[in-house]
Amino acid sequence: MLLTDRQISASYPQQDWFTAPSKALAIAITNLKVYQHHIEIVYQVANCQFVTKVFYHDVDLDALAMRYSARFMHQVYCHIALVEGLKYCSIFPETYDVSAIADGLSEASLEFFSKTYNLAYTQNKYENQISNYPGPTLCFDQELGSLQPITLSGDNPTVLTGNGGGKDSFLSMKVLEEAQIPIAAFQWARSEYGRFEYQHDLSTKLYQHVTPTKVHRVSIHDDFTDGVYMQLYFPQLKPPFTLGTPECIFAAMPILLDQEYCYLSFGNEKSSDAGNVYWSELGQEVNHQWIKSYEAESLFGAFVQEHFITNHRYFSLLKPIYDYRIFQNLSRYPDALADLHSCNIDKPWCKKCAKCAYVWLNYLANFDTQLINDLFHTNPFDSPDLELFYRQMLGLEEHNAFECVGHIQETRIAMQKCAQKGLTGKIISLFQTDVQLQVLQEWPELEQKYDRIYSEHNIPEHIFDRVKPYL
Repeated sequence: MLLTDRQISASYPQQDWFTAPSKALAIAITNLKVYQHHIEIVYQVANCQFVTKVFYHDVDLDALAMRYSARFMHQVYCHIALVEGLKYCSIFPETYDVSAIADGLSEASLEFFSKTYNLAYTQNKYENQISNYPGPTLCFDQELGSLQPITLSGDNPTVLTGNGGGKDSFLSMKVLEEAQIPIAAFQWARSEYGRFEYQHDLSTKLYQHVTPTKVHRVSIHDDFTDGVYMQLYFPQLKPPFTLGTPECIFAAMPILLDQEYCYLSFGNEKSSDAGNVYWSELGQEVNHQWIKSYEAESLFGAFVQEHFITNHRYFSLLKPIYDYRIFQNLSRYPDALADLHSCNIDKPWCKKCAKCAYVWLNYLANFDTQLINDLFHTNPFDSPDLELFYRQMLGLEEHNAFECVGHIQETRIAMQKCAQKGLTGKIISLFQTDVQLQVLQEWPELEQKYDRIYSEHNIPEHIFDRVKPYL
């Protein structure tokens, strides 16, 4: 590998921070191919190759090259390849060689990658107890390009809204629909979550309750996260994972360009702005949900607007409110509940993970008990699989659960509402013994904090004015 002195990221630390074989400490993009309906990215990890394929069900990529120029679209695909490479940082590589796509990147692109890694992968560092790793050194052996943004016509009022099939996606689309703002749906499936058709079918269930003008599907096949490579070669490390949001933002760009959508909205709530635990060795918060935070949202949106689409607006419709209020608002639509899913392990519900435990708890707190029992068919508060997660979410362990869950106080509020309804179980008894008194003392302050609409968001003013009554 021929490296130049033009490199991004700090020089690599000399400490004995990792014990993996040195041959595994380099990753590279070796090829990027574009076909009519998908792109194919080949990555090299030591002497192994992996492939990520991004399929567009209703976008003609050849037509986009004719419409916007092959060079501009090449830059879009290079950034999809760049951020899809984040998952390979799970093995803590020393270098990330982007020579194959360097002509489609800029210095700002590499800075964006490094900043995103160091803010988004804190959990990976924490769980592997590696605090002095600054991310891979990004290197290349050819000149970087320059990014020249374009401006879309700007007269399409439709909001392209992410649909992952869960409560936040549904509520985001429903609020926009009730505010009479046209929506189109952007739904994605990834191979690590199962068969594409099954995932898309689950997400499509939401359209029984909301009516987007169009539905755009993206399917991403990845043989690194959907495989056993790390299990076999890096068993001492936590499994690899994709971040989700930055990958989706760049993957959505061909759809935005094809339909000339200026607005892209996800359902990220205010609860995601706070971390799970402060790690003194790293000197910063560990936040499983940083990619959903207001800070991340502002970073991602500004990058796309400055370097690709000048009138692009990326925002989260639920950012002004906490999960506590989201679940209360969701209770207006009990008929939709059976068609939502939130599990990231075994869709629609594995009933064994922190995400299932959290959503299940809040469903019981806000909906008719029999309705929820008919969905899950058991009592979560007596499940040995969920006990540790509930202890974490109640603040009885070292940190809050590493999943997309609300604040510890929000879990406590939901648990109190379940106790008031007369629900029982081992976890309810634990709550009543160790936590309930504090919750009752703090209840007025908790409700005041978590049941408000906040002004810190990136929603365009004309959209926010229309949706606010429905939040």
